[in-house]
Amino acid sequence: MESLMNSIHDYWSDRAKGYSEYNRDELNDSRYISWKETLKNAISENFPNKTPEEIQILDAGSGPGFFTKLLSECGYKVTALDCTEAMIEEAKINVGEYAESVNWVLGNVEETEFEDMYFDVVVSRNVTWNLRHPEKAYREWFRILEQDGMLLNFDANWYTYLYDEEKRQEFEEDRNRSCEEGIYDCNVGENFLKMEEIAREVPLTKVLRPAWDSYILEIIGFSQVETDANIWQVVWSEEEKISCASTPMFMIKAKKGDIKNRVVNYWTKRSESFLEQRRKELHDDIAKRWINEINKNIDGDKPLKILDIGCGAGFFTILLSKEGHNCTGIDLTPEMLNNARLLAAEEKQNCEFKLMDAENLDFADESFDVVISRNLTWTLPHTQKAYQEWIRVLKKDGILLNFDANYGVDRTEKSKELPHDHAHNTVTREMAVENEAITKLLPISFHSRPAWDISILQECGVSSVSVDFKISSKIYLTKDIFYNPTPIFYIAARK
Repeated sequence: MESLMNSIHDYWSDRAKGYSEYNRDELNDSRYISWKETLKNAISENFPNKTPEEIQILDAGSGPGFFTKLLSECGYKVTALDCTEAMIEEAKINVGEYAESVNWVLGNVEETEFEDMYFDVVVSRNVTWNLRHPEKAYREWFRILEQDGMLLNFDANWYTYLYDEEKRQEFEEDRNRSCEEGIYDCNVGENFLKMEEIAREVPLTKVLRPAWDSYILEIIGFSQVETDANIWQVVWSEEEKISCASTPMFMIKAKKGDIKNRVVNYWTKRSESFLEQRRKELHDDIAKRWINEINKNIDGDKPLKILDIGCGAGFFTILLSKEGHNCTGIDLTPEMLNNARLLAAEEKQNCEFKLMDAENLDFADESFDVVISRNLTWTLPHTQKAYQEWIRVLKKDGILLNFDANYGVDRTEKSKELPHDHAHNTVTREMAVENEAITKLLPISFHSRPAWDISILQECGVSSVSVDFKISSKIYLTKDIFYNPTPIFYIAARK
């Protein structure tokens, strides 16, 4: 695979000038307008409430900068990523006056260094077919796309004829017709033969596209995956329609979807059973064990102002209120908050509950002595942003307490080993599948935790941070209905 990567890199480095000339031809004929309108319409349709200046776009495998130039002219914030220095240098020339506004990155489209959910759009043209690991690239693009982000990929079954005799005959007919029409044919010559050698080694040459792409994108978690098999009729020149008739270009448009709404819908369905479990938990010895562990990190001698983030049915909020603290619980699921208010009334506790996003807190700076959370961070699309918000609302010397687990890589014992009335055994198969699907969509599921959390909190400027890996053994003494089969960790960070 290393030799294949080198072959691809060297080929496109050698092709940089020739491919750049081809792009310049596109920029100077009718294709310029066709492509520009196609891109602009697709993007504006997906982001009707955003101006171009608010939209971050990655041109993945940017080559000599054709898409980069078109998108920059439209006012979008463009990052151009390519694996060859020669292509980037050609692109800078082709982009011209917009070159200074483009973020030029030399790198691998299959494994980028961009932050989670950094881009609104990822665009690509004639790239995926010659990748060593196309599925890996799609997963990477999913990771770096915002939760309402969009993928636009233009490609074709360029070399299917290498393994399909019928396609081979169609391909040869294209060569003959191009010759008869006196059309320039890029599918002949020494460069083309070298590309055929590479095509024989990359995986997408042997599959039927875009059916394969649609299948993989849906597995990864993209929603509303659409394909347009006739886009070539819109964006190609008459000459291209003749010389490449057997390999028509398709367009794939896929949306990432709003994962937050999906999470809220999931917990809405779980809210009633969650209430019953927390009601029982408040009157079990496990409640005392929770308070004992929490009190090890907070000043229990005075009433504290405490924020319970992702409070659910209000277990921590009510528990800490009973200790005499001034407690506020927030959650993004209205049904959870209704149940929390009901439970607080049953327990005769004067708690405040608010509908609020854990990543966008509606509180002033330094409002709370303690911020606490339980089993929440693993469900957040932007956990880093959430941590920044939580530290912001903490008073100086305030403490952040986060109880969570590596649910994204959960490899725990089977549910049949737990009590029959345990949540793992009472949740429906449909809900279990949905939980697993959501977990796979969240970037935090692929981080090494809690090492990742510690690193982020240190970047947020906390004065100290510690982790307790033994908290599960202190809280869950028996495998009862409250038992969590996934070992939890306990992060304490002081501002």
